[in-house]
Amino acid sequence: MNVSAARSLREAMDELLTLHRLGVSGDLYKALYTTNAIENVFSSVRHREHNIKNYNPEYRGRNRKKNISQRWLAAVFLKAEQNFRTVRGYQQIKSIIKTIEKLQSENIDKKNKAA
Repeated sequence: MNVSAARSLREAMDELLTLHRLGVSGDLYKALYTTNAIENVFSSVRHREHNIKNYNPEYRGRNRKKNISQRWLAAVFLKAEQNFRTVRGYQQIKSIIKTIEKLQSENIDKKNKAA
């Protein structure tokens, strides 16, 4: 194995095992272990962002451009949202949130005892 790859794997071990530690399984696991959802949003934004890129920065000042660009970007995200599908296995999310909250409270308790 490549030394650099092994080092990266060791550094990312906690993040790689997060879904397993939280008890995520089945369809939700399949949806979360890839970056497909994020890439889908990025692709949608790239497809619609030409108005933001081509907006004239000199028109009525830079502050106005910044505000309008932010509004356009928000509109792009809202448009992209219309194409989102329900995540398979979403029913599991409530129990995962409870698990996360439990782990957080355990970590806080450990820190308080150590202090």
